[in-house]
Amino acid sequence: MRLLSVLSSFGVAAALVSCGGAITPHAVAPRSEPSSCRAGEHAVVASDVSAACVADGVWVFTALAPDDEEHTGYPAANGLVVEEGDHAVLVDTGWTPAQALALVDWSVARERRVSAAIATHFHGDRVGGVASLIARGIPTFATQATIDLATAQHHVVPDHVLEPDSLPEVRWFFPGAGHTSDNIVVARGDVLFGGCFIKSLDARDLGNVADANLSEWPRSIDRVRDAFPDATIIVPGHGATGDRELLAHTRALAMLEE
Repeated sequence: MRLLSVLSSFGVAAALVSCGGAITPHAVAPRSEPSSCRAGEHAVVASDVSAACVADGVWVFTALAPDDEEHTGYPAANGLVVEEGDHAVLVDTGWTPAQALALVDWSVARERRVSAAIATHFHGDRVGGVASLIARGIPTFATQATIDLATAQHHVVPDHVLEPDSLPEVRWFFPGAGHTSDNIVVARGDVLFGGCFIKSLDARDLGNVADANLSEWPRSIDRVRDAFPDATIIVPGHGATGDRELLAHTRALAMLEE
């Protein structure tokens, strides 16, 4: 009866200790964070998507345009995968739902879940994968202007309005009209992703200007220069990554076509 009283008053653990036993808790190993990519790494994401690491935790992915009549003449499109701890954020979604899902599954294989995606403007090379991300329950963000324009074009649109503090992993900025009236740029550290607002050095013209504001584009470039003075790795929407010379090159092209 005395033992039952002890058990009732102090619990099983106390009783065992009083009888000379000891309960040793199992040591829990600390969870290690997955390692970030290092500049110079390359990866094959899918047959039509590749990735290159340009800075710690920042991948540039390149998605090939579908080989069909709708996309004839369009080049491959760039986007970002920004890794933060055990998750990642997509900046743009590829041309197709399948490409977006390939990026999600590839990130999972790297021990990271895609927690959100951003669209930098309303064209199909930016929002083409939104539908599959929403179906996976992944929040997709865009400015209200992009959502409105994508809706008018009958695209599946991002389901969250992008606010200044929506995604702390990156910094986004609307510089004014250029390639489109809604184009934004996105930065992480010294990496600046310009989307189609920024042209690669081998571009000889501004490309698709159907929705462009040519008179405003040079001034919008100036605002990006001022807003991101420390950005040294500049990623265009199409073509090769470069440095700040891409900003000057894009501005010069816009001045020629103004």
